[in-house]
Amino acid sequence: LEIDDNSAELNNLHGVASYGANDAQSAADAFKKALRSNGRHGPSLHNLGVLYSAFGDDAKAKEYFQKAGGQDSSSPDVLPRGGLR
Repeated sequence: LEIDDNSAELNNLHGVASYGANDAQSAADAFKKALRSNGRHGPSLHNLGVLYSAFGDDAKAKEYFQKAGGQDSSSPDVLPRGGLR
């Protein structure tokens, strides 16, 4: 089995796992790496919005939520939006 380190999907999942382990910095790094592979990867855009919201940067969170657009937030690789209203 070969794993593509540049896969947006895998890096996003790594970010979700890091977030679940309360490692926000690793999560942010993984989501950003996913976006370097695919700048339109909706789950990673959404998940960065979640992180920025958690950090209290609502303007940056809103920017990422808007970039994510109509992604399906019920997907298991998308964090709950929370915090930003």
